[in-house]
Amino acid sequence: ITGPNQTTNASGIAAATSWTLGTTAGANTVTATSGTLAGSPVTFTATGTAGAATTMVKFSGDNQVGQVGTQLATPHTVLITDANGNPVPNVTVTWAAASGGGSVNPTSSATDASGHASTTRTLGPTPGTQTTTAAATGLTTVTFSVTAHVGGATQMAINGGNLQTGTVGQTLPTPLSVIARDVLNNPVSGVTISWSVLDGGGSVNPLTSVTNSSGVASTSWTLGTAMTPTDSTQTAQATGVGSALSFTGFTVPGPVSAARTTVVASPASITASTGSGPSTITVTARDQFGNLIRGRTVVLTATGTLNTLIQPSPDTTNANGVASGTLSSTRAETKTVSATVGGTAITQQATVTVTPAAADTLVFIGQPSNVAAGAHITPAMQVEVRDQFGNRATAATVGIGLAIGTNPGGGVLTVTPRNAVSGVATFDDASIDRAGTGYTLVASSGALGPATSNAFNVTSAGAASIGLSAGNSQSATVGTAVAVAPSVIVRDQFNNPVAGVAVTFAVATGGGSVTGATQTTNGSGIATVTSWTLGPTAGPNTLTASSGTLTGSPVTFTATGTAGAASSIALNAGNGQSATAGTAVPVAPSVIVRDANGNPVAGVAVTFAVASGGGTVAPTTAVTSGTNGIATVTSWTLGPTAGPNTLTATATGLTGSPVTFTATGTAGTASSIAVNAGNGQSATAGTAVAVNPSVIVRDANGNPVGGVAVTFAVASGGGTVAPTTAVTTGTNGIATVTSWTLGPTAGPNTLTATATGLTGSPVTFTATGTAGTASSIAVNAGNGQSATAGTAVAVNPSVIVRDANGNPVGGVAVTFAVASGGGTVTPTTAVTTGTNGIATVTSWTLGPTAGPNTLTATSGTLTGSPVTFTATGTAGAASSMALNAGNGQSATAGTAVPVDPSVIVRDTHGNPVAGVAVTFAVASGGGTVAPTTAVTTGTNGIATVTSWTLGPTAGPNTLTASSGTLTGSPVTFTATGTAGAASSIAVNAGNGQSATAGTAVAVNPSVIVRDANGNPVGGVAVTFAVASGGGTVAPTTAVTTGANGIAAATSWTLGTTAGPNTLTATATGLTGSPVTFTATGTAGAATQVAVNAGNGQSATVGTAVAVNPSVIVRDTHGNPVGGVAVTFAVASGGGTVTPTTAVTTGTNGIATVTSWTLGPTAGPNTLTAT
Repeated sequence: ITGPNQTTNASGIAAATSWTLGTTAGANTVTATSGTLAGSPVTFTATGTAGAATTMVKFSGDNQVGQVGTQLATPHTVLITDANGNPVPNVTVTWAAASGGGSVNPTSSATDASGHASTTRTLGPTPGTQTTTAAATGLTTVTFSVTAHVGGATQMAINGGNLQTGTVGQTLPTPLSVIARDVLNNPVSGVTISWSVLDGGGSVNPLTSVTNSSGVASTSWTLGTAMTPTDSTQTAQATGVGSALSFTGFTVPGPVSAARTTVVASPASITASTGSGPSTITVTARDQFGNLIRGRTVVLTATGTLNTLIQPSPDTTNANGVASGTLSSTRAETKTVSATVGGTAITQQATVTVTPAAADTLVFIGQPSNVAAGAHITPAMQVEVRDQFGNRATAATVGIGLAIGTNPGGGVLTVTPRNAVSGVATFDDASIDRAGTGYTLVASSGALGPATSNAFNVTSAGAASIGLSAGNSQSATVGTAVAVAPSVIVRDQFNNPVAGVAVTFAVATGGGSVTGATQTTNGSGIATVTSWTLGPTAGPNTLTASSGTLTGSPVTFTATGTAGAASSIALNAGNGQSATAGTAVPVAPSVIVRDANGNPVAGVAVTFAVASGGGTVAPTTAVTSGTNGIATVTSWTLGPTAGPNTLTATATGLTGSPVTFTATGTAGTASSIAVNAGNGQSATAGTAVAVNPSVIVRDANGNPVGGVAVTFAVASGGGTVAPTTAVTTGTNGIATVTSWTLGPTAGPNTLTATATGLTGSPVTFTATGTAGTASSIAVNAGNGQSATAGTAVAVNPSVIVRDANGNPVGGVAVTFAVASGGGTVTPTTAVTTGTNGIATVTSWTLGPTAGPNTLTATSGTLTGSPVTFTATGTAGAASSMALNAGNGQSATAGTAVPVDPSVIVRDTHGNPVAGVAVTFAVASGGGTVAPTTAVTTGTNGIATVTSWTLGPTAGPNTLTASSGTLTGSPVTFTATGTAGAASSIAVNAGNGQSATAGTAVAVNPSVIVRDANGNPVGGVAVTFAVASGGGTVAPTTAVTTGANGIAAATSWTLGTTAGPNTLTATATGLTGSPVTFTATGTAGAATQVAVNAGNGQSATVGTAVAVNPSVIVRDTHGNPVGGVAVTFAVASGGGTVTPTTAVTTGTNGIATVTSWTLGPTAGPNTLTAT
């Protein structure tokens, strides 16, 4: 409402500027109130009606499931509302079966009072998603989605897996499958199909299977192991719907058997040669059932080195399954020969032993090592006898001798000749008596080629002693390294330097440090530390060099550390003293000078000078530090004024310079006392003066003196002073009372301060006490009343004003004002207290709203101001009901809304009314409300349901709250049911398709995700992945469901091999996950032809070969292609072929002649297939 506060005109009329009704259709009221006038408040009523329709939404009947050709159980219903969400009646809605066929009845309907319009849908004949549209003029068309499923199965047909070719005993690559359909030719799921083998002795698994969502049931067929050239056919059968269906399979021989194929070497032992005495390797190929296999490529391999391995020629097995090669080698060792037949590694292997040829030459196989003079060479040396190919002649037992070859040291070799054992002679007692570098030895034996060893060295004997080499008896500044790094020399028993001896250097005294403490002697026998740094203290230092038990170990080095240059200055004595101002401190200040390592430094000039405080120092010239590094002044006299004094000691360039000494000058004895503050004040009688009285005590020089006891006492006026005990002066010489409270009677007051023996004692303070003013205000009468809202209380409120001593105070202005509740008080101007201190209002009328009212009485800053009066306005009879909370919510379908709906009941003034019965009931949407009995309003006028659970179908829900004839009854609450958490996943489209192998299916596979109530759920990640068949799917990342709950792959490209392909769609945790899509890849156009069977045979001239020749035709991916014409013709040999006309390939891609009769002349025959 605008212009709510108006004044009546000359005609007595007051009019509001305007009244705009609320946005919710229904009753509206406005009251006009004027104080206590009879008839006040006046109530106006108006009814708000729904506006023009602006929105149409699905209310119920979406996402249903039904059988094709039948009527859905739940009608489709829409809700039409205006811009404010109010239901709009009498709007015509046009319905149509938009997709899937079928019909709607009626085709148009009008909205009822709740804004709802409905129709019933009969589904079309095609299973899957069907849609219904609802249209209304000017509104956005809405679409309902339903899922149609098929009826019972009536027919069955072969779906896949017929006329395949496979290896005996193996499972065919494509499962046998049938498809079951209903009378409308729709695939039917859930039909049980039985499978059995009719001929060939194979097996099917499983024996029964159930059709899937595409109506397909399948089983695997494992072929039997038996076949003949004239009978390669086996059959299986499917029963369950209609007539039994038969499947035919064609067999081919099994692959090469690794276990049953043989590899044989003859002879098993040969002599090393370049090929003059080979072993023949024979391979016989068989399948797993022991049948000989011809036409398979054989490849031989052999272990070891230096082999000559000749592969079979021809390289394929002959009619007896046999292929042969040879092996020879120049390397004596045992060889293992392996074979692969048709790419299969054969389990059996042949062993060929190659033995050495005749002895030919000598070779050192155990070389001499470096050795000390006179010691045996270890490990023992070995010389081997070899044949011409380098093989050890294990049969050789010849005698072998050693001699020095290269003799750099002029040594003599001592060694015992040895005979070869199994081709090897071992020398374990050889020694040379002279040191030298680069000795060699020569081995010889009759006519055999001699051998020369590697070069080796003869070294000196072991270390025997250690001694000084360099760096002893040096001196250096403390904390620095000596100029020459100490070193020692190690020698053997013959006084030769010995290399490679470990020497440990360590500081013995002086506190220094050494780097490179662990050293090894070099080629000259010398070991040197990296550096020796002397300790920080001036004086002697020692270092030792140790090496085990060598004579002379440890070796000791000495060095002297000298003091460094002056580096720092610091306090030594005389800091922080105190003395009477104008006298000398008791301890003369001194400093100490040190070098960088803390050693005292003599002969350094230090200048002392007064920095602050006004005193004097002696001498004023520089003082030189002594041998102990200390410089001391003669005296330091403080200045005459009590307080801090400072003195500096300076030595140019030193760390810590200048050094500062502090001292404190103290005051003399107390001499006088005088007023400091707080004299001649005035204050209200009975209160403390503003400034606490204080005195100051000084010595003869005027310095404040602390620690003097001063006693304060009330002399007249009857007041009090605190404390009553003596107050001690502080360091500033001042003594102050905590407080001086004047007596209760207005007039003069005096206070004395006494300090025995001081000039000016006692000191007298004066003060004047004045009369008190108004101090406090409090309730006198009229508090805590109650009355009907809008009427005056029975007792007029009043207050009383007093001074600090509790006496009533007249002439004080008190202002009364309404603080809360909206009432009025008379007068609105200030009321003055009488001689009794009381101020009273004429009247206090409470506000129109039931509840607390407050009135304040204010008088400046008086204690208790403002005074607050309280009164309670009580409510009238119930008049209206309206929404309080819980409207317009949303929650998951089938769950309770988060805020329980509530209404509020008020009287004509809008005050909440308790004890009113309100009945809540579900109006639409199919949910429930608790309780179903009436709910009574509380003291706040509110009635609330325990819970409102929405219906299971996503969409609008409504709830009404009713209470008799109250204005606004019934109140309608709206809420929207949203889809719940994703619960299940299922095929939506794209299952059971077929396409050429290596190409994409026509319909991109898609799934639909629903909550537990069957509502589509958006925003769910679904991952599509190829499960079998070898194709690809895009994208490979997760696809998110849309608002319709559907996630679709961009494409599914089938694998290159004709046959079944599967794709999975996975959403973690959902029932039905993973969903499996099936598709069949069919062969492409024929591109290649090859031999299938019947090649390389032999037969008596003039007779037919045993196996009729056949070829297989494939597409670019190697898939068999049926229906291709192949013409067979005799090319040479003079035989005949039947038929002479073209033969068409079967579904397995194979075309076979009836017979091929060879010509009359023995020899090769050829047949072409074009």
